Amino acid sequence: MKKMMLTAGFLLVASAAGAADKSREAQPEGDGGAAAWFSTDDYPAEALAVEAEGTAAVQYDIDAQGRVIFCTVTQTSGSAVLDETTCRLMKERARFVPALDARGRPVASKGERRVTWQMPKRVASPMPLSILPVRVTMTTDVDEQGVRSNCEIGQVGFSTFQVPAAEMGMTCENNEFLGGDVRFIGDDGKPVKARVQISVELKVVPAGK
Repeated sequence: MKKMMLTAGFLLVASAAGAADKSREAQPEGDGGAAAWFSTDDYPAEALAVEAEGTAAVQYDIDAQGRVIFCTVTQTSGSAVLDETTCRLMKERARFVPALDARGRPVASKGERRVTWQMPKRVASPMPLSILPVRVTMTTDVDEQGVRSNCEIGQVGFSTFQVPAAEMGMTCENNEFLGGDVRFIGDDGKPVKARVQISVELKVVPAGK
């Protein structure tokens, strides 16, 4: 009887030792992987306006279904809006084949990644000479404290060929056309409200003429 018990015990140990470890780390899902989670179309307008670039390092939690349920920035890109966008897109788009434990069961896990934001290259818009000259006019109200409101931009000279005023650097957010933040003073030296109109004309003279 003692011999049989020892033999059974040996078989049990051998079986446990030979069991395969099925554990694995979480892997990005799909053919595109992590590259599909970010694109230049996601570049925040606020970051573009100040030409912000940088690399954000993030850590995140992945649930047993492969979704990112928490994300935090461990190293800033130097831009708060780029950092926030990185984590937001991770939670919205990142999908993983979940991690497995030793028995092959899906489990929650953690991950980390570095995301580099680089300004997209601008492509010059073709502009036929036949549409020129063209004038873009910006009209805005400026109160006594120099705060602008009711900004409007009008284009004169375009026919079927349309080019956004921003292509000429004319936007309501760009105060450089007013020489920065300014307020206006009346003849008595007191601040006054003003209706300001600024026009920019684009005119090209072909070479040799």
